[in-house]
Amino acid sequence: TDWTKGTGWTISGGKLIASAGTISNLTAEVDPLTVGETVLIVYTVSSYVAGTVKAYFGGGNAGAVRSANGTYSEVGIVTSNGSFLIQKDSAGDMSIDNVSVTEYAITPLDV
Repeated sequence: TDWTKGTGWTISGGKLIASAGTISNLTAEVDPLTVGETVLIVYTVSSYVAGTVKAYFGGGNAGAVRSANGTYSEVGIVTSNGSFLIQKDSAGDMSIDNVSVTEYAITPLDV
């Protein structure tokens, strides 16, 4: 996927690299996501030094704030056609890799 990198984001060695300095977004257009669709975003934080990141499903619908190495899963509803973003805070200094976005089917329970 093509990424639109805000200030402090680079791509090196196949990883998204966040450098401290300013709050900034990393945006990807994902097709064919549509408003109201439930999706699963999975990403890995590595080489963590400082700061936080969180994934947005477009608009203001965000996953949890992350501040350590690990692989994270976020389930949310798309609020902006075809796009999602990852936002770092001004101290954000880490790498992000293995980002995937897939449709997430919720199966009702029979009770």
